[in-house]
Amino acid sequence: MRRTVAAIAIAALTLLAPGCDADSDDGPDTATKPSPTTPTSVVVPDLDGSTARDARAAVRELGLHARVIPGAETACVPAHEVIRQKPPAGTEVATGSRVRIRVNVGAKGQCGLDLPRADADLRGVAKRFVALARSTSGGADTPIPVDTPVELFVGGVRQRTIPAERAAERSSWQACPGDDGVDAALGCPVSVLRPFRTYPGPIAATGEPPAHSCLRTTPLPDRLDVYRSVTLTPDEERDCSSYFAVQLFVNDVGQIVAANLVVSEP
Repeated sequence: MRRTVAAIAIAALTLLAPGCDADSDDGPDTATKPSPTTPTSVVVPDLDGSTARDARAAVRELGLHARVIPGAETACVPAHEVIRQKPPAGTEVATGSRVRIRVNVGAKGQCGLDLPRADADLRGVAKRFVALARSTSGGADTPIPVDTPVELFVGGVRQRTIPAERAAERSSWQACPGDDGVDAALGCPVSVLRPFRTYPGPIAATGEPPAHSCLRTTPLPDRLDVYRSVTLTPDEERDCSSYFAVQLFVNDVGQIVAANLVVSEP
């Protein structure tokens, strides 16, 4: 009996000795394994062309929060398709950050108006102007051809002069219309660039002046007649509440000297 008790005691001490594992026969101890760590940052995926549902799923899979926002209407993009995102694709953000996903809500009408195209050099100016408007970097990387002050008009009414050295700044293309005429109804501030950011569809660059059944504008000064012009407008049918156009006046060396934003009666 004494030997039995002693044997049991020795066995117990052996099991409790440092470095010994009583459960070693059950495989490795899962508690000692390093647990997977959640990344502290992720890269925002490219959601362009995705449906709202797929975009939301892709964002959530990366540990980000999705906020889907109805966007401007256009007949040139399928309904419920992503037209813009913020932050842009490729941006590194902290896990748990919010991604704003703007989607097209659809529109009726014809996509593509077959407007007469402006000359090639004027189309080049127009392309750079739209790039400035839609830039995600504030415009610093999208300079436009300007080397003299630019006269800014809204609805045919002169608002301000933009210094050439500030033409690449989006904020320079804003104005606060006065209290008289067509200007007052537009509110303050009015940005000549903003319509291109809110409208997601294709832009036509035509040599024809702005034209719409609900157009609201006043005649521009005769001094602008010496310049060539290119009109930038949505390349699709737009109703009276959503039509807009920007007419750029360009000198003989391809520099913008004036810009006029026109909109239609609501």
